[in-house]
Amino acid sequence: MPSHVHNIIQSLETQEVRELVWAIGAPPLLSRFSFRDENIVFDASWYEDRILESEDWVRALDRAPYELKEHLERPPRVPLGKRFERLLSFYFNHSARFEVIWEGKQVVNDKTTLGEMDFLVADLADKKVFHIEVACKFYLSSKNQSKWSTFLGPNAKDCLADKMEKFHRQFDLAHHPLVQGALKERNVQQFESRLFLKGFIFHHFTLLQKARPHQWASDRYSSGWYCFAHELPSLLHEKAEWYILEKKNWLSTIHPSHISDEILSSEVVRQRLTDHFKKSTRAQLLVQVILMEGVYIELSRGFVLDDRWPNLKVKGA
Repeated sequence: MPSHVHNIIQSLETQEVRELVWAIGAPPLLSRFSFRDENIVFDASWYEDRILESEDWVRALDRAPYELKEHLERPPRVPLGKRFERLLSFYFNHSARFEVIWEGKQVVNDKTTLGEMDFLVADLADKKVFHIEVACKFYLSSKNQSKWSTFLGPNAKDCLADKMEKFHRQFDLAHHPLVQGALKERNVQQFESRLFLKGFIFHHFTLLQKARPHQWASDRYSSGWYCFAHELPSLLHEKAEWYILEKKNWLSTIHPSHISDEILSSEVVRQRLTDHFKKSTRAQLLVQVILMEGVYIELSRGFVLDDRWPNLKVKGA
């Protein structure tokens, strides 16, 4: 992540505002994605620029975050991907740069839902209209290959290749006659498609020095490591300190206010995860932290997986 974006995140007091800055300013997972012979991604600098031009608004929101918190809690406890969409919804609807034309538009033909378009927004500064499809994903490189099909979710339910196919269908939907007719009614003559894909890619800890990124990977994509449960002891050095990151906090880096009472020794982590995998196959996300100038900062993050991954049936909490 660019240092100035990271520094802004670390200076903010409100978790929800930190997540908002990460959702906007973190680097994308892909530097390229083709649709109708066009590359339809924003480059990393585009995201950084949106944070820099929004910094005063972000800091004011940090002082009075009530509207953002309420927005994220209607309804409460949504999946992480939906939370990411809500963060971007808040941004597009409150940014002076953008005007939202459509959001979450259902395309229905003869009572059959053909799909949904995430956002259609007018960029008032560049005088363009963008159809934007968004997602936040966490994938693990299962074979140290660049093929999208080898990048799997932590619970082995999905893969990057499937997600890319879904994006193609969503972008095609914007060219359906029903959508084109609705666009004309809104006086939208033309638009450009854009993919807004953020998240983390995790590589096996023994392959970090020779890890192969996914096809068309951004040169700044956010990354971490993973290990299997039986391998964990080799990572738990005696003096290392850890934090177990709840899924609701996977968006953004950790902040000292999260963890003042939750720093764990390697021995405690070993015992907790041993107990966890006796009753559950769900992956756990560990963050290694270090104390600097009186506060803990994040050194790295990684998943600990059930030894049967990816050939497992998810059970337990």
